[in-house]
Parts: sequence; structure tokens; C-alpha cells
Amino acid sequence: MNARYRLTPALLAMTLILLAVNTAIAGNVALEAQRKLFQAAEKLSATGNPLPRQMKTLLRNYPLYPYLEYARLKHELKNASTDEVDDFLRKYKDTPLPSLLRSRWLNVLAERRDWKNYIRFYTPQTNISRQCHYLQALIHTGSKKQAFSQVEPLWLYGKSRPKACDPVFKAWRQAGLLTTELVWQRIELAMNRGQIKLARFLQKSLPARERGWVDTWIRIHNKPALALTDPALKKKHPQRQKILLDAAYRQIRKDPVPALDYWKRLQKRFSFSVLEKHLVNRKLALWLTRNETAAAIDFMADLQPCSHDSKLQEALVKSALLHNDWVQVVSRIERMPEEEQQSERWSYWLARALEQTGQRARATILYQQLAAKRSYYGFLAADRTGRPYHFSPKPSTVDKELADTISRNPAVARARELLALDRWVDARREWRFATRDLTADEYIAAAELAQSWNWHDQAIFTLAKSDYWDDLELRFPLEHLSDVKHFARKNRLDMSWVYGVIRQESAFNASVRSYAGAVGLMQLMPATARYVSKKLLKRKRSPKRRDLITPSINIELGTAYLADIFASLGDNPVLATAAYNAGPHRVKRWMPKSSLPADIWVELIPFRETRGYVQRVFTYAAIYDHRLERKLTRLSERMLPVQGTEAAQTAQATIKDSTAL
Repeated sequence: MNARYRLTPALLAMTLILLAVNTAIAGNVALEAQRKLFQAAEKLSATGNPLPRQMKTLLRNYPLYPYLEYARLKHELKNASTDEVDDFLRKYKDTPLPSLLRSRWLNVLAERRDWKNYIRFYTPQTNISRQCHYLQALIHTGSKKQAFSQVEPLWLYGKSRPKACDPVFKAWRQAGLLTTELVWQRIELAMNRGQIKLARFLQKSLPARERGWVDTWIRIHNKPALALTDPALKKKHPQRQKILLDAAYRQIRKDPVPALDYWKRLQKRFSFSVLEKHLVNRKLALWLTRNETAAAIDFMADLQPCSHDSKLQEALVKSALLHNDWVQVVSRIERMPEEEQQSERWSYWLARALEQTGQRARATILYQQLAAKRSYYGFLAADRTGRPYHFSPKPSTVDKELADTISRNPAVARARELLALDRWVDARREWRFATRDLTADEYIAAAELAQSWNWHDQAIFTLAKSDYWDDLELRFPLEHLSDVKHFARKNRLDMSWVYGVIRQESAFNASVRSYAGAVGLMQLMPATARYVSKKLLKRKRSPKRRDLITPSINIELGTAYLADIFASLGDNPVLATAAYNAGPHRVKRWMPKSSLPADIWVELIPFRETRGYVQRVFTYAAIYDHRLERKLTRLSERMLPVQGTEAAQTAQATIKDSTAL
């Protein structure tokens, strides 16, 4: 018997399913039976075995039939012909599968060194190796000029490139197109990224007389203080100023306060252009934003940023907020471009500053305008004026004919089947393919369809593409209500706060895994989950990944962890929320010397991601109060003042004294 057609366990199982289907439903294959049949058939296709004719007939109209063809061809790709691949790409062009197959096929063609066909099948790729293989293909097929015109952007990168780029760079260099200036540009990029090894490698491509400057750069990069004494810097060279700027930046990152004096001394020894001085002063300002020393305050107060430098302007406003210099806050914001001043963020802080400086009438007008918005700053403004929160939900309405059109889309049908098979990655790929070019009304219809499948994360993301924000039921689902209620109560946490964290962390995607490795509804790192399970819940068994994608387990572990950091940070929800995102160790480093109102402390969070995270969680918590029909806890009630380290030390000393008595 031919080995290829022997009755393997997979084939046996498939045959039994096929017989059962035929027996039970006499040719009218039910959807559940088709799913089982498809899974068996896909395993068979993935091993290179041909599907029996009757099985193919039964699955021909099943939405995921293209995946069987893909599995078969993927298995045979190394030996496939260009005609076979062409046929697949043409036949299934209305699916995301050609993109997946094309990437694999290009890798095969590169291994074969079939450069002519590589060019024929190539489409623009984000993968750098495939980009370089394409340039290799152009070089090998006589289109060197076209290839060399695309090399420079690939070359000018601060890290090593894949080996596929080496032959391209070699041919480009041999053609005399690699100049000393380009080598220095890449050395600068490498040094900016701390890639010393790459800089050393590039040093070999410089003329002998230039190489010593790389040694000088690396030496001063490692010890910036040497820039004040190193005799090599007495000589003039086009790279000297870059070395000095790098030294200043390194010193600032090490400790910005001593860097103030270092920068003054550096300016006495060397001349700097107006632009260079601005760049270093700007870097100092960004690093001194949260610094409470007198030297930092004086330095920040003297800076006059360009009107277009929004990042520096932001740093100066934050510094003024930290030091309660409300006059300076007004002055800094009013120097911003009109468009920035009118943003919710700066409108709120201008109103706060006007209120603090006695300009209540102007402040009230701004607060009232903001309070009409369903947003973080809108809710804060409502709190300042005692106005009700503006929820104003308006459920979306979808034309039935439009909804039917969306549901009949083959890609939507494939996404639905992949969901049923727990193929989350494939399902999301199909959904993105199905919803890539829709009108606003079609996005809303698609979002409602996803919600009807309990696919809440895609419902949320799809609705966002329509720019329709008023369907609060769709945007803020009450999924896993009993688990959230139970574990919030068990851990003495506010239920709406827990919902706010889940909505921000995962948008209710129970299977999601972040790039950092966090898993599930409350995005738990495996190490954190093990700690919570063992230390807090006293469990002997460590949770596995399948546990973390189980909603009830994830919510149990996540709420226990949130309660733990909440208690460790003085029962302050603001600090606990920031710590849930950035880690308790960072939040402790961000504590101010003097106590701060919570809205100022949040504004001063140095990580943009964490700052936005905290703002969204508290905004969502208020919206969930509304969704759950609970008594509203206003942001001013949730966001407790952040106690300063000096006050905490005084309190601890008082406790010790009273204990001693």
C-alpha cells in the first residue's frame, strides 16, 4: 500500500466523522458537523495528504474552505511551482490568505535564489529581510541602478540589519556609493542608540585618519565628564559637536541637576550654536520637569520656548504646576498656539490657573464649556463647578438591510467561524480584512454584529472607526458581571473601578496577550499571576496560560493584585491605578516631596502611556457607574490627594514619638 495513502490516525478519525455525518444527516451537513469535519480535514491537509473527494464536496461551501487549500499549499511550498502559487493568489484574492502565503513564498524563492520570480511576486513588505532580498533580486537581474537608489534608507539605521542585507550593502559599497559622510551618519545613529559594537564595526569603513574620533566618541560616551578635560577634543572636526552634545545628553540622563553645572562648564570650554544650546536646554527641561530643587526651578522659570515646541511648553507648564506657580501656568499656556490652548487639556489647566489667581469669571466660562463633554477633563471641570456629568447616551441605529449586507460578507462569515473554533488571531485578521474600507454607517453595523457575537473588543474598536461615541452600551459592555461583582466585593474594591481597569486593559478580550507578555482580561503578567496565586491566595498550583484566559480566574487574580497594591499605596486609587500599569516601584519613585492634588499628580506622570491610562480608567469608572445605574462617585471623590514624602516622614516620626511615650 502506498505510504501516502495509508490510514493514519488522523485519516481514520476524519473518516469516522464523515461516516457519522452522512449517517446522521443524510447529506445535509449541519454547521457543527462541518466544523468538526473542517478541523480534521485541515490537519490532513497540513500533512500533505490529499482530501477524499466526498470530504471536499461536503466542505466546498463551508466558509473556511480556503484555509484547507492554504494548509495544503503551505506544507508543499518548498516544492511548489509558480503556477500553483499564482493560482492560489488569484483564486483567493478576496481573503487575507494570499498575503500570508506570499510572505512564505518569497522566503522560498530567496532560498532558491530565483530572483526573476522574486521580483514578479514581490509586493512592498515591512519585513527588512524581504526588502533586502528584493534589492538582491534587482541586482542579480541587471537593475543595479534601481536597487542602489533604495539602499541608503536601509543603511541609515542605528542597529544591525539582517544578514540578507549584507550582499546588498557589499555591492553598493563596491559601486563606490558608500561615502565617509554616510558612515558618520550611521555611527551617529548607532551611538544615539548605545550600539557601541556597531559603531566599532562601522569605524573600519572610515579613512584611517578619521578612526580615532570614534574612539574618542566611545570614550566620552561612557564617561561624559571626560569632555571637560579630554585633549582630543581640542582639535576641530565635524563630529566634535555631536560628541559634545551626546556627552551632555548622557550627563542629563544620569542626573539632570548636576548636569546644569556640567553644561555651564562645557559652554565655557567650547562654542555652541544657538540651535545646539536650545537642544541641550530643551533636554534639561524635559528631565527637570518633576524636579523640586531650587536650581531646577530657576532654570525652568528662565526658559522661553519657541511657540511651535509643544513638548517643551508642556514641560514648563508641568513644572509650574508642581511648584504651584499659577501665574506662570497662565503665562505659559497663553503663549501656546491658539489650537493647543483650546484643547481640553490646556483649557482645563488654564481654568484651574485662572481660578487660583482670582480670575473666577474667566475660569467659570472655561469650566462650563468643558463640563458639557464626556471626558476626563470634562468630568474634572464638572467637579470644579458642581455640575452634573454629561453622559447623554444615544444607542446607534442600523438599517436592517445594511446589517444583512455586512453579515453576508464572506470575510465576516469566515471571522465568525474562526471565532467558533477559538482561532482568535485568524478571526481578527479576517475581521480587519472585512472592515478595512467601510462607511461610518457600515462600521456601526459591523460593530453591532460583533457585539451580538459577544466579541466586545472588536465591537469597541470597530465602532471607534465610525467616530460615533454615544453608544455607551456598545462601548462599555457589562460582560462578566457576576464575576466582577463577586471579586470586587471580596477584595473590597469599587466595582466600577474594576470595570474601568478591564475596559482599558483588554477591552474585554479574554485571550489577548500583549507584546510584554501580559495575558487576559486584566492583563496579568505570568510572574504576577504566580505571585498572587501563591502569596495572596495561598494556592499550591501556579496558574497556567489557559487559566489566565479563563475570565473568572483572571478577574479573581487581577482584583486580588489590584487590592494588594491599593493597600500598599495607602488606599489611594490614583496611585494604585498608576501602579497597575507601570509597577509599584515606579509610582514610589514618582512621589512628590510636598503633597499634591490628584489632578496635578496625574498630569505630572512622566510616562505618557501611564498618564493616559490613569485618566481613561477614572473616566471609564464614572461611565460604568452610569451603566450599572449606581450612585455616581465623582472623579474628585475617587482621586484622592497624593501625600508628599516629607509629610509621610513627619507622620511616621510622630507615630514613633507617640509610641515611645
